[in-house]
Amino acid sequence: ARATFAPVGNLAELQGMAAALRAANPGAEAYLVVYEPGRPKGAATRRLLTREVGLLMEPGENPQQAVAGLPVSDIRPVAGVADGYVVDAADAIAALDLADALRQRPDVRSAYPLLRRTLFPR
Repeated sequence: ARATFAPVGNLAELQGMAAALRAANPGAEAYLVVYEPGRPKGAATRRLLTREVGLLMEPGENPQQAVAGLPVSDIRPVAGVADGYVVDAADAIAALDLADALRQRPDVRSAYPLLRRTLFPR
């Protein structure tokens, strides 16, 4: 099912709305939909914000040290990407904050929330 809601004013309101949806629909998956600015909004350009954060470390640095003290539930290497990892946050909104915090760490080359494409019929 798909639902549309009135715009929210800040992340705290969005987190509250997401928490209410999870509580009202146990076991259901909910994703925040994002679009690239300036592109048409439609099935082909729709992206879902995930709770995953892409992490690129400086060569030879330890990712466990980079995530120390941050709310991370899992970290795993990305096959074929040197010094690349995927880090799981508590939820999609937390992934935004986690990516920002990781980018401030000196041994982190890059950190960004991962988006998922939606599948649509052709």
